[in-house]
Amino acid sequence: MKRIFVILSLTFGMTMSLWAQSSPMLVMTALYKSAYLHQKDHRPDDAMLCLNALLSIDSNLVQAIALKGYVYEDSYANYDSAIICYNRVAELAPRYAQNYVNIGHIHYIQGRYKEAVNSLEKAIEIDSNYADAYFNLGLIANEQHYLKDAITYMRKGIEKGSAAARRWVDEYEEKLASGKADE
Repeated sequence: MKRIFVILSLTFGMTMSLWAQSSPMLVMTALYKSAYLHQKDHRPDDAMLCLNALLSIDSNLVQAIALKGYVYEDSYANYDSAIICYNRVAELAPRYAQNYVNIGHIHYIQGRYKEAVNSLEKAIEIDSNYADAYFNLGLIANEQHYLKDAITYMRKGIEKGSAAARRWVDEYEEKLASGKADE
């Protein structure tokens, strides 16, 4: 526990060290919020410092593990480490739909479309209103030259609330109308 106080002191100053002695939950909340803000401010090393300190207190904090996976994915393009984090989240919280979208997204980036589709379908099985899952399925269908399927998935994503899908539907419909589709 002393090591955590040192990390907290270095990261947040002496005030946080005093909080740690009186309220571990306050410290954990502050660490998570700080990690999130560091990531948002494009400071992944600082985010990781906070997340590692937080996970040294409780190694099963799903949101912290998921955020660590996101930092690996988004800031470092370290997809193997991100998948390790996301798989741990799946063990701890198997009904967390966002996690399967995260896994699917990495598989999509790596061109492993079958695995991506399986993960995204798992997210939809958990939450049939998950717009990002449909959006990502549309991207994959387009990559595989299934333009009509891509449009169907994107429309479903729009129906479920995906703002990003609108632009893609317009582009895919234009492509289909111009005869540039591979179908």
